[in-house]
Amino acid sequence: TAEYFVYTITGKLVFNHKFPYNFPNVTHAGECQFVLLDSLSIGKYPKQLYVVIIVFDSGNKKIKKKKYVIVK
Repeated sequence: TAEYFVYTITGKLVFNHKFPYNFPNVTHAGECQFVLLDSLSIGKYPKQLYVVIIVFDSGNKKIKKKKYVIVK
């Protein structure tokens, strides 16, 4: 599975989305691209720096990644 958490820089959770195992173009092997939030959806969030935590879970192993995103 792939689970995405978007936080404000102060740690408040503002968005969460989980993709199930073997979701087409997202959670299977290979290079995949997708849109987590489109420009209309992200427009409802204030312009600021956000922290995105991504958790990939294969059932045997969890990998956590952290990225910073600026919404303009």
